[in-house]
Amino acid sequence: MSSSTIATPATGPSSPAPASRGRQVLIGVVVLVILAIVAAVLHLRSGGDSKVPYSDVRSSGALTLCGTNGKPVTSGSTKAAPFIGRAVGATAAQGSAAGAGRIATLYAFQPRQGAETEEWSGQLLTAASTYTNVKHPMAQATKADTALRAFLIAFPPRWDGFVQLRLYLAAPGAGIAATYDTANIQIHGDTWKLVGAAGTASCTDGDATSNETTAGNGPTP
Repeated sequence: MSSSTIATPATGPSSPAPASRGRQVLIGVVVLVILAIVAAVLHLRSGGDSKVPYSDVRSSGALTLCGTNGKPVTSGSTKAAPFIGRAVGATAAQGSAAGAGRIATLYAFQPRQGAETEEWSGQLLTAASTYTNVKHPMAQATKADTALRAFLIAFPPRWDGFVQLRLYLAAPGAGIAATYDTANIQIHGDTWKLVGAAGTASCTDGDATSNETTAGNGPTP
């Protein structure tokens, strides 16, 4: 009687046990969570979004934003009225815009991708102000001015939450100057934050008087 040989099946790499696979998945999830937390912390430490995503060839300098206490501010509430105490330009008024009766007015604009800067929608934040220092034009805000929130309701931010501020200069018979100093702020919920270059002018480089003040509305409280 002949003997027969029973072949032993070849064995390949063993599959991990279900418990082992579960541990690997759990470790992977934990690693992803840790990386997300680290990225968020670094983002916050760097100040969040720190680059203005657009440029404006008509911007001649940076604005200094001043609180109602006469000190520079770089953030605040969109619900505050007035939005700031005053805005001070770093660029001197030029030509006929520097003449007698010169005025400065602060506007907010809604940056939109694909549109030229002169096509952006805008709205004034202050009334026109006369100012004393031709080297540093400025606009005063008063309690008669509305909060920034009113602008945001009419023109919600469309480009990474940004709003551009412009200080327009003019004088009787001279029209509006072609260039303007600017500030770029980013909106997060009910707060705003200055992004990019801050103005170099002092909040006390002269004085400004809003025509709302002369009309009897009084100075900023």
